[in-house]
Amino acid sequence: MNESPVWAANQGDLQGAAAILRKSYNINAVVAEDADLKPAVKVRKAAWRNYGTLLQGVYLRRTVLATVTAVASSFAYNAVAFGLPVILSTFLAQSMISTILVSLALNLLFAFVGGLIAVRYVSKFGAWKMTVAGYACQLVALIVLATIGRPTDGAEAAISIGMLALFLFGQGFGPGSHTMTFASLSYPTSLRGMGVGFNQTLMRGSSTVSLFLFPVLAAALGTGVFWVIALAPLAGLIVLTAIRWEPSGYDVDAEDF
Repeated sequence: MNESPVWAANQGDLQGAAAILRKSYNINAVVAEDADLKPAVKVRKAAWRNYGTLLQGVYLRRTVLATVTAVASSFAYNAVAFGLPVILSTFLAQSMISTILVSLALNLLFAFVGGLIAVRYVSKFGAWKMTVAGYACQLVALIVLATIGRPTDGAEAAISIGMLALFLFGQGFGPGSHTMTFASLSYPTSLRGMGVGFNQTLMRGSSTVSLFLFPVLAAALGTGVFWVIALAPLAGLIVLTAIRWEPSGYDVDAEDF
């Protein structure tokens, strides 16, 4: 992943900035012979006070959107993905090895493939639409899983496994692929490090809470735990509906000037 061409130009590396434009943006940029190669004198520097900037003006909306989608995605995915062997063992009577292999197969066939689809089509549909679609798939899957509960026959077991696959597929092409897009492309270069760091801190905290709570809630609620997990994609959908920010294709680095 190349650095920002604006950042490179501000450091006086116009040749590097031109190379980034040619490689990443397909712009045939050429540095003029009389170009000033001195670094920009006045560039907004990273500072601790920039944390406050993340919660001001237009950045407040972007920070809320990036944070909620990241936390919701991390909470739901970690609960389901890492708890998948436990979930499958309640659906099917099989050995632990078979359960683990089925878990790996579901992740590979649906989460991984969903991620490849996201990379292929994000430029066409945008990160916002794909994240909304991903959360919608997850919400439907979790509601169906909670409604079915413990399958009583082969048909219900097949539907439940299909819903787990739908959840993982939605994670792959939706929030799993785009939460970092929102975190990275919501801020210009001077704020990006702060913004991404803040986002990742909260997301990792959500992962830890999810990994701790899922076994506890699963033991207490059984398959009713899916109702609790469903709150995560629901929260993501609510915030995405309220804040319609599309970071893909937007020149956020221009906001440094």
